[in-house]
Amino acid sequence: MQRATQTSLERRADVTSWIVVIVFAVLSLLIEGTTKQMDIARYGVLEPGGLAGQWLYEISSHAALLVFAAIVPFWLNRFPLSLSNWRVRIPHYIAAFLIMSVGHILLTVAIRHAVWPLIADGHYNFGLTSFEPWAYEMRKDFSSFLSLLGIFITSRHMYALMEERSATRDDAKATGRLTLKSGGRQIFVPADEVVYASAAGNYVELYTQSGSHFVRLTLSELSKLLEQAGVEPVRLHRSHLTVRTHLREIGPTDAQLSTGLRLPVGRSYRAALS
Repeated sequence: MQRATQTSLERRADVTSWIVVIVFAVLSLLIEGTTKQMDIARYGVLEPGGLAGQWLYEISSHAALLVFAAIVPFWLNRFPLSLSNWRVRIPHYIAAFLIMSVGHILLTVAIRHAVWPLIADGHYNFGLTSFEPWAYEMRKDFSSFLSLLGIFITSRHMYALMEERSATRDDAKATGRLTLKSGGRQIFVPADEVVYASAAGNYVELYTQSGSHFVRLTLSELSKLLEQAGVEPVRLHRSHLTVRTHLREIGPTDAQLSTGLRLPVGRSYRAALS
């Protein structure tokens, strides 16, 4: 399904993306330009246009690429990408790459044609009717296109995660329940039913009075959610936490819960338990 509109979250994410893209473009311009300048100083080989011509090559290419980079967020709005539809989107994004690359090359050539007489004798000749310069530039543009796509997708994904976590914390504070993701499902767990939780990589195995759930978040994130829901979490170990109401006994190396289960206590967490 096509979608031409853009959400406020996507707009905020795209602002961040543009900042990243512009910073990288400026850094790339400075690195490429100064490298050419150092090569000329070291080897004394001057190409047509001299040093000014080399800077014109870099500035025109980077400026034109920034103009046509706008195709990427526009295409993401028009043809959203997801894990379920990326295969059918391939033709759409091949078309986006071709539009971006052809536009980038033509605008670059136009800038060079306009500025060249101001800095050098003769006329700039790209070779628009030859295959080789097109293939050379489009090969570089393909890498730029994938980088731009990655930056905008990553930024939108990160903003979506932050928005989701904020909504989850607000819901925990308002309702006293935890909204969690488990096995592709969204589950709701009353915070006062949580007994303890154990870390398992990027997941947490959450044990409640009625059962257990394997959920995607960290112990630190779970601790913050419990606090928002009005329950006092107690970190026992880098891999375990419980809630204050279920803590019954603290031993030299472990702690006993209301269920009779004993969990290890890390030395760095012991002081907070007293």
